[in-house]
Amino acid sequence: MLAALLARPEGATIGELSAELGGHPNSIRLHLEGLAEPTPGSPDGAPLVEAAPDRPTGRGRPAIRYRATEAARALPADDPVVSDYRGLVSAFAEHVAAGDDDPSDTSRSIGAGWGRRLIEDEGPTTGPRDEPTDTESSRRAVVNLLGRLGFSPTPHPELPSTVRLTTCPLLDVARTHPQVVCQVHQGLVEGALKALEADADYDVALEPFAEVGACRLRIAEREQG
Repeated sequence: MLAALLARPEGATIGELSAELGGHPNSIRLHLEGLAEPTPGSPDGAPLVEAAPDRPTGRGRPAIRYRATEAARALPADDPVVSDYRGLVSAFAEHVAAGDDDPSDTSRSIGAGWGRRLIEDEGPTTGPRDEPTDTESSRRAVVNLLGRLGFSPTPHPELPSTVRLTTCPLLDVARTHPQVVCQVHQGLVEGALKALEADADYDVALEPFAEVGACRLRIAEREQG
């Protein structure tokens, strides 16, 4: 439940979560209400979920939209995919940085292979399709994947086709070996887009530590010329 919210910076309603996860709405509501209470084990015991009325869409009371809090985003990732990812990249960064003067190309290539594998393992939600996907759905699928991996992506308020990555599952390693880890992350995005078989050529640009508290990732369709 919490992992689904972490992957959706815009949050979700009970109906949306029920459709995505397959649970009964009443069970999902009870789970969310528990997460919205002070939570032992979270930073300062803070709630992991916050709730607010959604934008009205017609007559009647608006639905409640639930979002993961900053306390939830600060928790260690325990998803098996995240654990596997952390171990792989940490070991790889140490190895490559020790023996390669310019590891950028190698790092991006490894990241691309990893991104393709992650998309293929995701199945029908974000996996390969029989038909090419459009630019926006491909970008959304990749942003959701980054959310599951622990990057806490949020739309940039000023720059189009850009998200802010406000957390990093490998922050310590990224600060020590940015030429490895950040290039792995860019390659991961490029590989994931390719695995989605999107009918577009993408311009992917990752700016590490571009602003206070965030890296910037731009995923835009490359202009044909």
